[in-house]
Amino acid sequence: LLVCLLEGASSQTPCDNNGHCASGSAHVPLRGVAPEQLPLYTASGVVCGDGSQVPLIRINDDYCDCDDGADEPGTAACSGLSS
Repeated sequence: LLVCLLEGASSQTPCDNNGHCASGSAHVPLRGVAPEQLPLYTASGVVCGDGSQVPLIRINDDYCDCDDGADEPGTAACSGLSS
């Protein structure tokens, strides 16, 4: 899923049919994110279950930063976590 995030904004919108975002926003690949979890992802990063925040650059980087695995929805980095 590619979404468009505006700098400083707390919301996201899907890219248009051509994969383009509005001016001032950026493509952010959020591979593996369930639609109901999208509100956790902002232009600043992702909010972990404990309330801490991980920057966008560390999402899906194959390192489990969040105790709940929220920063690795598209990798197996947090697969050893118990629910």
